[in-house]
Amino acid sequence: MTYYLPGVRFRPIVTWPGVPTPPGERRWSPFRASWDDTLALLDRELRMLGAREVVCQIDIRESDFRQDGQPRANAKAHGPGVILAFDSRYGPLQYATDVFHDWRENVRATALALEALRKVDRYGVTKRGEQYTGWKMLPAPSSGMTLEEARAVIAQAVADHGSVRAALAAAHPDRTGGDAQFKRLTQARSIADREGRS
Repeated sequence: MTYYLPGVRFRPIVTWPGVPTPPGERRWSPFRASWDDTLALLDRELRMLGAREVVCQIDIRESDFRQDGQPRANAKAHGPGVILAFDSRYGPLQYATDVFHDWRENVRATALALEALRKVDRYGVTKRGEQYTGWKMLPAPSSGMTLEEARAVIAQAVADHGSVRAALAAAHPDRTGGDAQFKRLTQARSIADREGRS
């Protein structure tokens, strides 16, 4: 049976926070767990944090996601990076890692990190979730696009192509040879999503 995580939306990575790990410095993971076990662990840790509006960004093209937001079985990641962001009882949190060679291994590393941080509370060292302070999500840098402009870009894309997904596929650099329109539409959707969570 495949474990399904309905509360988590998988999306393509828009912007990597910080400097990516050089490929030569990435490691092979020590994990031997199945993907279902990883999702079950992540689900438990997110529930313990009271997580809401969970988004897991992975380096997969928009067209390689199914209608339900899950990656297609044959989707190929262009890189191993994972960004997990969500609202919690401690405020908005974000975790990004690309230290292991496969993105699923980095999802497991993130889930294990959440478990380890939660265990700190067992010993009474923290009382108000201080261990999460370093992962507080910073406000997004100004993009120069207002929410109204973002909504207009999305509305035009839907009018022209029937859906944002179809518009992104049509504007993808692999098809057009340029990325200006693709970046603009991706940015508009990111702004609209962010405003919808606030």
